[in-house]
Amino acid sequence: MQYLAFLLQNETDPAMVQHAAMAMLAIIPILILVALAAVLPPYWMIFKKAGFSPWLCLLMILPLVNIITLWVIAFSTWKVVPAPQVGWQPQPPYAPPPQYPPQA
Repeated sequence: MQYLAFLLQNETDPAMVQHAAMAMLAIIPILILVALAAVLPPYWMIFKKAGFSPWLCLLMILPLVNIITLWVIAFSTWKVVPAPQVGWQPQPPYAPPPQYPPQA
């Protein structure tokens, strides 16, 4: 709350600016680690399930390289065999209806 009041002041105190900068330098690396922990595990699982090296998820950190990597993964052939559907069994084709002799 005091930082909000600090930003609304006309005159700046150098000690207050230093405290605000130190607080940001402490918080920003923590926010970066939280963002990486939220982004990398899903990509790790996607790459692993697609049959690629899961370490490709580290490319998601780099700007523009992450977009190129997603396009390459999306349009490449995946090296896995799709699992069969459990509840669905293919049905045999229908037999033609029986032909009865014409009745007089």
